Amino acid sequence: MERDPDWFERAAKEENTWVRARILDKAYADHPEQPADLAERAARMAKDNLGERHATYGVALLNLGIYHCTLGGGAARAEEFFKMAHAVLGDEHLEVAEAMFRLAVYSFEKQDFPEADRFFGDALRIRRRALGEQDLAVADCLIGMAYAKVRLDQIEAAVSLTEEALLIQSQLLPADDPRVQDTVTRLKHLQQATRGGGGEPQ
Repeated sequence: MERDPDWFERAAKEENTWVRARILDKAYADHPEQPADLAERAARMAKDNLGERHATYGVALLNLGIYHCTLGGGAARAEEFFKMAHAVLGDEHLEVAEAMFRLAVYSFEKQDFPEADRFFGDALRIRRRALGEQDLAVADCLIGMAYAKVRLDQIEAAVSLTEEALLIQSQLLPADDPRVQDTVTRLKHLQQATRGGGGEPQ
């Protein structure tokens, strides 16, 4: 049965989403070859059926970069795949920002706070250019960066980032939204820490 291009695009998108989840799943840390095989297969499927200029192939390349950044342990190889993905998607594609954001979260959970800070910053720059200043995805990056800054003992920078995130959230969400309330609480703890009254915020 012959498949139309739309079917292949839907299938490739679903495959990319599933593959990324496997790459970032800690359960695969002891078996990194499994997500590697999945990522390579997804890239081949997207390239063969949709072409090497299709955005879905670019996302598959991003996944290969994420794999080499995390389980593969090859920063240089990861950079090669990221450059290839950027050539397909462009530097301001939101899929690139999403990949950087996921890498930031992964790095933070591994307690690699300089890398988390760098990846959150990369995601923030792209989302700001693509979405503008007033977007909840931008606020998410600001909050993530603030968490990393705390771990890097840059509390004042964390306060500034959290204030900016709260301003965005307050303009887009009701005051009783849990995200707003969490950010308000977080900001109070950070401000107490800068005055020496609350210890290190968590």
